[in-house]
Amino acid sequence: MYELMKIHNYCVLLNQIKGSKTCKVEAIIGDGFINETRATSGMSHLVEHILLDSWKKCYKNGCSDFWKDYGVMMNAETTNNAVRFYMEGLAEYTPKMIAYIISITTDPKITPKRIEKEKLAVINELLNYDEEATRLMDCLNKMTYTNEGLYVSEDRDLQLKNLKHFNLASIKEWVQMNYCKNNTIFIISGDFNKSKTIKQITSTLKKSALQRICNTRNYSIFKRGVDLEFVREKEKDNTTIVLSFPQHIDSPNKALFYIDFFLLFIDNGVESLLMLELREKKSLIYNTAVDSIIYSRASVLSIEISTRNSQVLKVIRETIKILKKIVRGDFTQATMNDIKRKFMVEYYQKCLNNDFYTDFYGTQLLNQLEVLDKNSKIYTYEEVANLITNLTKSQFVAFVKHILDFSNMKLAYQGKREISLTKKGLERILL
Repeated sequence: MYELMKIHNYCVLLNQIKGSKTCKVEAIIGDGFINETRATSGMSHLVEHILLDSWKKCYKNGCSDFWKDYGVMMNAETTNNAVRFYMEGLAEYTPKMIAYIISITTDPKITPKRIEKEKLAVINELLNYDEEATRLMDCLNKMTYTNEGLYVSEDRDLQLKNLKHFNLASIKEWVQMNYCKNNTIFIISGDFNKSKTIKQITSTLKKSALQRICNTRNYSIFKRGVDLEFVREKEKDNTTIVLSFPQHIDSPNKALFYIDFFLLFIDNGVESLLMLELREKKSLIYNTAVDSIIYSRASVLSIEISTRNSQVLKVIRETIKILKKIVRGDFTQATMNDIKRKFMVEYYQKCLNNDFYTDFYGTQLLNQLEVLDKNSKIYTYEEVANLITNLTKSQFVAFVKHILDFSNMKLAYQGKREISLTKKGLERILL
């Protein structure tokens, strides 16, 4: 059972798993592309790279070299609304891992030499991205977001250009602005000594050089209305279609699990209504890919489908028709029950290990970081199972109707040929 507490105004979640041979330590920072502008696009990603090697014990020679003697696995990632630093190792090294994670996120040692080294690493990473997919996602972001950082988050050329101008002063300023007490979550999952862990965290945070409280940010995130864009790709033999549904939501943690349940209706499994109609009955597609992003008070649901160039308009019409059937509740209770069983199988199939619990609770904490306190609603593993088991068809249909807001749907497609569909024509299909 987890325990959520505040230590020196930092959010700390302890999740004890008796008998675990390893421990996972993670820091989640409410940073990411959402905090950027055109001028700072790419900054949060570069800072993530730099901080991995900013511990006082190893910043001069590189921290990966330090940790190789302990068999510890470590990494970091930057997303739209978070930067995550995580590591997992044998339980006996938990105090060292805690010291490292807290140190790099609250008192990092940054040098010009490390900055230049990590700039090269980021450049190589950006150039390794699939250019075709990046162009499509960049188009979608510019259709979807009003938030400047999210708007340009897939603009690779802009990030490569900006990297040249980031220096020690601007990087330190970024850390001061975004790595704050009220913007940071520490999570420890595994079998550890609770009292010693709390004592260590308390002592380490008391010495932290970063004692700032972040200003509360009010983000204007989404563009309103229907939008349609074509991305030309001369070498592409088929066409990729993405339908995106941005929407404001309440109760983000409940929405997180309801969306996971809904995705089974349209993902590429045998229960998927999209796969049943578009592949099995009409042979129009091979599979579907679905994704969702949850923000503090918003979500973006996207559906990606590839089809033959000659079938693009038909697939768009059929996909919208199937989604509308779900919104109307035009499916049987038996289908609803089948999807529930599928959800439970996938849910219980997940190992209840450190990785699972850290992500399970960490994501929920991040979703309400701006209003987080000890009374915040965090669902347990068992509560989520009951939430889905007791979900009625009428409750589910009401939720899907809200999430699939066709009046704000964005559609982008990428291929050789532009089809004869205008924004007004798409709006008529959506009526």
